[in-house]
Order: sequence, then structure tokens, then C-alpha cells
Amino acid sequence: MPLHVPISQHLINVKYRVLKSLLMTTSIAMIVVALINIFNQRPLINILMPFITGLLMIALYKISYHIKYRRIIKFGFMIFLTNIYLPMAWLTSPGSFSAMSFYSVLLIFISLILAERYWEFSIPFIGLVEMLILLSYEPLHTEQYQLYAPMNARAIDLCINFSVVIIVLFIISLTLNRYFDDEHQRLFKTSITDPLTKVFNRRYLFQRLEEVHFISTKYDTTFTLLMMDINHFKQINDTYGHNIGDQILSELGTVLIHSSRNQDIPARFGGDEFILLLPDTNYEQASIVAERITNAFKPTCEQYADVFLDLAIGITENHNLEIIAILQLADELLYKHKREMK
Repeated sequence: MPLHVPISQHLINVKYRVLKSLLMTTSIAMIVVALINIFNQRPLINILMPFITGLLMIALYKISYHIKYRRIIKFGFMIFLTNIYLPMAWLTSPGSFSAMSFYSVLLIFISLILAERYWEFSIPFIGLVEMLILLSYEPLHTEQYQLYAPMNARAIDLCINFSVVIIVLFIISLTLNRYFDDEHQRLFKTSITDPLTKVFNRRYLFQRLEEVHFISTKYDTTFTLLMMDINHFKQINDTYGHNIGDQILSELGTVLIHSSRNQDIPARFGGDEFILLLPDTNYEQASIVAERITNAFKPTCEQYADVFLDLAIGITENHNLEIIAILQLADELLYKHKREMK
């Protein structure tokens, strides 16, 4: 079994996202290099090599949409550019007198980013060894490496190539930053969401409840808590099975999400109990929300009329009480409502 770097599937995905960006960016960069070499009246080989490589990168980019070819494309990209194109371009150009030093560091850096398994790091390592050999080779063959243009033209050439390298690095950084931002948002959302009902979980509810309670105490504002419970839910599980029970919980979660404003916090409190935290809302306003939730959940209850499924709701304002006292009061009002419904 080959050794490999422990790596998550998410990180593998971002490496392939970077690869796709690099294929297109490299194709454009290579064609730009070919045009620069035409401008500098470089030999035909210095024009054809980057131009053909650019066309090859475009072809690989199109193929990269097929997932089954991605590993082959990645290896082809890494090995060709780092271990084949790099020494060939160096030997057929003025070497370190040109922009090859910029591109050598860039290509080795790219290979380091794309490598997944331990042995894959041999590709940039070989590229590094090749570059060191080529740098040592230059002083021994000074006749092969000479300035290829007047100083002014060479300065413009180096500035353009340096800008190309910076743009490629910027695109790599942008791709990585976007991925890690998306991944952070995904993990954060997962950590605060109940996986079944898609409303917030109990931990996040208490976090937001503390924030809302602090603000209401400081600025003397009112918030309301709706505590909900599905009557006869155990009979649903006993009669229809837990899959149907999960479906009902999920439907109630959807009702709560659709009945909430952006600042409201719908959360699963535990089992078949849910809470809807309504900041800056008084009892009368909360009663309207409770009625809207009851009506929206009614069609689900009617599907299981044989077990008398319905929704009980306890409504309470903060009343300058501590959080535990508010929850206890909401719980008492909930069970008072359940008794009245019998």
C-alpha cells in the first residue's frame, strides 16, 4: 500500500479546484509568454514551446470536467511543467538572464500545492534539483547564456513576466482563500444546525439567548420565547415508525424556518420540543406568529388524525427574568396549553 499524506476529501477537492484554475491561467500565461518572445524576436523554439504548452493546457482544462481523468491530468500537469518543460525552457533560453528563475520557483510551488501523497512530493523535489543543476551549469557554459535583448527591452520583458507570475500566485491565493472561507462557513453552519430538522441546535440557541437576554437587560427591550411540543408524537413512532416521526419533525422544522424573520432563532430544544426565539417582539406579536405556525403545521397533523396529532405552544415574554426562569415559565405555559387541548 503506497504511503500517503493523511488528507481530507475537502482538501483534495480544493486541490482540484486550484488545478482547474491553474490549467486555464497557465494556458493564458504560456500564450502571453509566446507573444512576448515574438516581440523580443526570440528563436522559433522559444515561441513554439510556450504556445504549444498553452494549447495543451487548454485541452487538459476541457478534459478536467471528467472526474475520472483528474488524477491523470494532475500528474501530467505537474510532471510536464516541473520536470520536462522547466529544464527544456531553461536550456533553450538565456536561463537566469531571462524570467526562467521566476517561472521555476512558481512551477515548483504549484507542484507542492497539488501534491497529495508522500511520493508525489518527489515531483517538485526533482524540479528543484534540476533547477540547481541548471544554475550550476550556466557558469560552465557562458557562451550559451547571454543577454538576449537591449537592457531596456529586457527590463520590459522581465516586468511583464514577473507580473504574469504574480497574477498566477494571486489566483492561487484567491482560490485557496475562497475555499477555506467556504469550508469555514460550512463547518460553522454544521456545528450550529440540527441535522434532521435544519433549524438551529440547542447549543446555538443558548448562545443567542444569552446575547438577546443581555441586550434586553441593557436596553430594556422585550423578547418572546415560543416553546413547542408535538402532542401524541410517541404514538406516531409506535404506530408509523421512526422514519415517519423523523419526517414530521423535519416538516415542523421547515415550518419554523419559513415562519421566522432573519433575526429570529428557530431551534430544536430536544426530542419533539422546539423553541422559537423572537427578539424585539411582544406577547401580542408572538401570538400572531404562533397562530401562523399552527396553521402551517396543520396539514401535517391532519395526515395523522387517527392519533390526534397537534402542536402545543407556550408563549412568554422575558419579564426581566433570568434565562432559566424564562425557560421554566415557557415550559409551564406549554404544558398548561397541552392540558387545555385535551
